[in-house]
Amino acid sequence: MEIGKRTAVAMALAFVVVVVVPIGAYQYFFQTEPQEIPTGIILETPQAEMKLGIYWDSACTQNVTIIDFGKMWHPNEPTTLTKNIYIKNEGNVSHTIYWNSTLSSENITDRWNFVGPLNGTTIPVGSRYGTQYKIDILVAYAPIGSYNWTLTVWAEHVY
Repeated sequence: MEIGKRTAVAMALAFVVVVVVPIGAYQYFFQTEPQEIPTGIILETPQAEMKLGIYWDSACTQNVTIIDFGKMWHPNEPTTLTKNIYIKNEGNVSHTIYWNSTLSSENITDRWNFVGPLNGTTIPVGSRYGTQYKIDILVAYAPIGSYNWTLTVWAEHVY
């Protein structure tokens, strides 16, 4: 029994469609099996101990609890009064120092004298920095009286 050319071509095409195309498609599209990999992350807050010491002495033994500039006669010229203060990082991470004051007089202003601005200064663990807290009295405009304000100094964790 002889197979005609048309039949042979039809069988060859059928073989290609039924066998070769699926094998080729499998090898092209599914060369490797997709792998699912479970993934995750846990973010934690560091166990940072923030402890800031503020002292009168360089040995850091006398805590600053109140700053009293005392009494003075009304000055005849602009005057600056200074208190030396030591700030120490007593925590277990680096601290960035900030300060603020409630002094609201235009006639008396306060400032920290440090290498640069005290706000934003980073103090490594165990380090101590000597600073000067100052008030400036503008002579012509400072009325006689008592001036009281609150000075706040704090630290934030350096990440």
